[in-house]
Amino acid sequence: MLLFAVECVGAAMIAGIVIPVYRAALARPAEYAPNPANIVWSIVAMALMQAGFWARRRLRLRPPAFHNALLGQVIQFTGSMTFVLATSIFGFIFITRRPELQFAVPGYMVALLSLFCWFCFTQDLQQLGRSLIGPER
Repeated sequence: MLLFAVECVGAAMIAGIVIPVYRAALARPAEYAPNPANIVWSIVAMALMQAGFWARRRLRLRPPAFHNALLGQVIQFTGSMTFVLATSIFGFIFITRRPELQFAVPGYMVALLSLFCWFCFTQDLQQLGRSLIGPER
């Protein structure tokens, strides 16, 4: 669970950075200016998320021994909502592409990498939720 906690800390860091930036860029795209500190902290958060994710994969840790269907459903719902957040940010940056809001290439790369980290995190939440729900009876 420690590795999953590391992944969750990284996810919380990314959310704490991305959500205010998303709101500011959406409200006033022409006035938005990237903050280099956000990119540095995003890279730290992504490193935590990926370290936790890949270490869990490599170690093939056992799922929790207890089952709780309600908690499993809540965790799966949380995983779905985190993916909705990631896809809305993806749509805002890469699909709608407002002309007054442009990022430099490193900004786009960080956005893509953070989306991949969110995808991995979502996969872990879904898997944890399924294991807590337990086998079908």
